[in-house]
Amino acid sequence: MTPMVRLIVCSAALLALAGCGDKSNDKPPANAPAANVAGNDGSAAGAADAAQSLVPLKLYWNASRADNFTTGTVIGEQSAKDAQYAFIRVEGRAYSKPITGTIPLILYWNGGLSDNFSAAGPMAEQKAMAGSYEGIRVEGYVLQKPTEDTVPLKLYYSPDRTEYLAVASDRGIKDALDAGYQYLGTMGYVFPAE
Repeated sequence: MTPMVRLIVCSAALLALAGCGDKSNDKPPANAPAANVAGNDGSAAGAADAAQSLVPLKLYWNASRADNFTTGTVIGEQSAKDAQYAFIRVEGRAYSKPITGTIPLILYWNGGLSDNFSAAGPMAEQKAMAGSYEGIRVEGYVLQKPTEDTVPLKLYYSPDRTEYLAVASDRGIKDALDAGYQYLGTMGYVFPAE
């Protein structure tokens, strides 16, 4: 983990511990599954608390920038709306807080390309650093390993648009391939949108 990513993750963790985090993410979706991973304290209660902190990963699109934007926070959603991005769909659900077995999904930004890039894991982090992206915030936490009730969060890239895309839904994957995006790999695992 690079120093920049470590700073973003540590800042988000400290804000959550201090109770300064985004409170709107504390409500689970109506159909939130029970998690089959332990919480930070390893107890069943910790796992139940973790299941209560699932947030939707919302995909937005801005046609004038030719940019996709995946967010799991209210701040990210508001930023997308303020920048005239249109809501497309929920790609999956991630944890709003770190638990054992998760890694941060970080929003990166490249002003020269006008490109938002939500990424998790070493491969995606390397792409962000190589492309001179700046880390903005943690959008959620994704599982490092699959469970029976999760789906892969995949990273795609469009050389024509110079644009990254994070998707987990069948429709998102189809749209990426139909638009000429190239599959780069799986960044982690999330719960399905439905």
